[in-house]
Amino acid sequence: MNSMLSVFMSTVKKEIRQSVPLLFVLAYFYVFDFGSFSVVSYMLGIMLVISMFTHVVRRLLFRRLNIEDFYSKALEAPLPAALIFTGVCFIYGMMFLAVAGMFK
Repeated sequence: MNSMLSVFMSTVKKEIRQSVPLLFVLAYFYVFDFGSFSVVSYMLGIMLVISMFTHVVRRLLFRRLNIEDFYSKALEAPLPAALIFTGVCFIYGMMFLAVAGMFK
């Protein structure tokens, strides 16, 4: 149990360290309101928190799954690289649709 907590805390620390620049940008837009930028920054902040949470949960549930290994092996051939590119485009598209859907 203690090791799972330490893995969780190290994962959370790493994710926060990686997202600090984006958090600073969002805080800047929140402090200096430029019209509709506060709405956009709020929506992007929600998406950032959701994606961080799902990433941490994925790392806790599948500790041995290293996506960087899959990525480096996928770049060796064109078909796996195309599948990785399609997956990344799909995820970005879903996040864009989620943020754009909040404008309604």
